[in-house]
Amino acid sequence: MKQKVRTWVCMGGNFIGTPARDDLKLGNVNFTYDAPATLYAIQNWPGDLVFAGREVCSVPSGVAVGECLRDVPADHPVRVAYELYFGGELKNRHVADLASVLHAVRGRGEFWDIQDQGHMALKPDMTFTWEAQPDSRQAYLLKKKNKDGVLSDRAVEAALEKLLLQAPKAK
Repeated sequence: MKQKVRTWVCMGGNFIGTPARDDLKLGNVNFTYDAPATLYAIQNWPGDLVFAGREVCSVPSGVAVGECLRDVPADHPVRVAYELYFGGELKNRHVADLASVLHAVRGRGEFWDIQDQGHMALKPDMTFTWEAQPDSRQAYLLKKKNKDGVLSDRAVEAALEKLLLQAPKAK
């Protein structure tokens, strides 16, 4: 892993409050589906680990895309995937998966700030607290505000929609 993976962008956690903690009131299926494996992976990850929490890119973040796919041909593979997921409809969906990949590929950019002073003290029940630690290899994403104090939500949606709408590359 150390040779092949520079950073694990983990789609999970709810980083609420200061210091951040998670009491699972918002749910966290990515952690609770296989809690023992999650606990082991997070506690033993040998490299950098960035969490993309629900408050940044999932429900209840307020960031969603998908309806824009009405603007592409019916056989566009991303449109087809969304229609299959929603039983033939095109609807907006939270962007946790997409935002995690966007951060993994392009970094924080104009979209996110980061809290990198600490680590997740994860318990077997999947609740955690964020504990201060200056040289941790863990971090979590925060919504960025522009110079006018507006959160980056619409910029994240615009960037993801642009990527979703790209035509498939010819073979």
